[in-house]
Amino acid sequence: MITVENIEKKLKNLIGKPFNEDDVICAFEDYEENGESKVYFDYLSNGDVIASIDTKNSQYWFYITTSFYFANKDLGIIITDIEVEKRF
Repeated sequence: MITVENIEKKLKNLIGKPFNEDDVICAFEDYEENGESKVYFDYLSNGDVIASIDTKNSQYWFYITTSFYFANKDLGIIITDIEVEKRF
């Protein structure tokens, strides 16, 4: 099973790229908490995202800091930073 440290490394490789849920899910690979592996996304009002495993009392939150950008007259969201918080 992939470690939290390796998930963080994979997510940090996404810095500077457009935010895409599928890319974040792929970074989690086979990671599980309490037998669950589904990735949950919580979209914050400032545009940032928290990714975690969709289980009660998930131990880790992966904060994905984002910024808006314009490209070819389209508005997009780019990843600018990744932080991991151990909750328990």
